Amino acid sequence: PDTQQPLFTLTSTASTTRAEGWVAARAGGLFLRVRVTDPSHRQDKNASHLYEGDSLQFAVDALGNGAPTGSVVAVRRDDADYGIALHQSGTVLAWSYYHGQPGKTGQRTDLHPTITRDEATGITLYEILLPWEEFGLAAGVPDHIGLAVQLNEASAGRNVVRLKWGDGLGGLFRPHQFQRLALAPPTEPLFALTPLKDTLLSEQDAAEWAVVLPSAIAATLEASLGEATQTFALPAENDSSTLRRYRLRGAP
Repeated sequence: PDTQQPLFTLTSTASTTRAEGWVAARAGGLFLRVRVTDPSHRQDKNASHLYEGDSLQFAVDALGNGAPTGSVVAVRRDDADYGIALHQSGTVLAWSYYHGQPGKTGQRTDLHPTITRDEATGITLYEILLPWEEFGLAAGVPDHIGLAVQLNEASAGRNVVRLKWGDGLGGLFRPHQFQRLALAPPTEPLFALTPLKDTLLSEQDAAEWAVVLPSAIAATLEASLGEATQTFALPAENDSSTLRRYRLRGAP
């Protein structure tokens, strides 16, 4: 990524710190890399207060569908807000402030970010791969994502400076304010059948599934809900370089 143009650059008139960021959608998940140039690194907080020291926060709307205006919570299963940091003890810490799935907020020892610090050059490098399963999805399901990034920069004698790309994180979680990114077509054939909504809250509600397959492959999809079954024929198309994405909805 260092030889490629960064997706975003973070600067502030209140600080000499500068950051550059890259994002990639891979078969294994969403990859984020941020390179920070900062003359000092200060982080002595516990995992829940990483934002009070040098750290990286980022929020993801993995389906890129935003959220109702004014929403301040993670209202969908594919929405999440994270913080990662290199503690002064040398430990790498990760925390999830909001998450649309139960049991995924708080300290996240399962995320395994990589953070390195070079005091000679003043460069801190943050890297993390978020598996699609983290958002209840599979590779190929999203064609857009929402993303916001906030670098928290701490120096002695002043308040922490926040450098942002996008908005909607760092206090009030609002996915409709994230930057929206279009994902390039995958470089390999992908197949997915993923539930987007599998719990019905009322008789008027509908379940929803995402179906993904290469355009050049014909398929037959059979769906059942209660005693009803329906079959869908998905014929092949001429363009072998693209994916077809379908949304399957079923109501009682």
